[in-house]
Amino acid sequence: MKSNFLSENKTVLNFYKFTLKLMTVFFGIMFLAFSLSGCTAKSSKAQQGQKMTAMAGVSSEIPKGIAGNELFKLLNSSSPQINLERENNTCNFKAEPGFLFYSNDSVQNVSSDNLQVRGIQDNAKFTLRADAKIQFLPASVILIQGTTRFEFSKIKGVYKVKIPGAILGIRGTTFDVCVNADKSTAIALLEGKIEIERGSEITVLKPGETAILGPNGSSFKLNPPSTELPEFLRKTTTEEIQKAIRKF
Repeated sequence: MKSNFLSENKTVLNFYKFTLKLMTVFFGIMFLAFSLSGCTAKSSKAQQGQKMTAMAGVSSEIPKGIAGNELFKLLNSSSPQINLERENNTCNFKAEPGFLFYSNDSVQNVSSDNLQVRGIQDNAKFTLRADAKIQFLPASVILIQGTTRFEFSKIKGVYKVKIPGAILGIRGTTFDVCVNADKSTAIALLEGKIEIERGSEITVLKPGETAILGPNGSSFKLNPPSTELPEFLRKTTTEEIQKAIRKF
């Protein structure tokens, strides 16, 4: 009788121990699942935060340029919205006054206002209109699209502006260039002179003259000083250009 009682108690005790272990494992699994769920939620929120930060253009998200490779700085007193391509990264943000652009940077003006930059080592000044895109290189730039005014005072050597199908050689001058969606290009010279290099051919543009290049330089036309501008150039240049051309 006593033996049966002890046996039954032992069975009940083992059952309680087994149940306790089972409950411990169950709550352990629940706790682990809850913890992982919380981590995932935090991670998701963190990722969303990073995306929002990148969209908002917080400076900490912008790749740093290499010291010593600064080429241009932003002149605008306001903070224009830009797209910046740097080291295989593209950032969209409002650039603060004095923001530095480095060698190989590509910048697109995505604001409605003009974007103005000035050279660090020389006195070159560029004004990018809405949607204009340019890439900065040592002693040269590539105008990828849109309209930009280039102003050069006296510079050392020859500065080059690369456009589809041609290279513009500059020493000291002011001119406007418009690169259209089909890669045709219009150039209006206000002062100074420009050498337009198309392969082995070199054409010197004089003040008041305009040049029209077909897509990727497929054709070339030089227009003498005139109050009449080509249609697509007239649409993308300012009255200031027309006034300057009328002087000649």
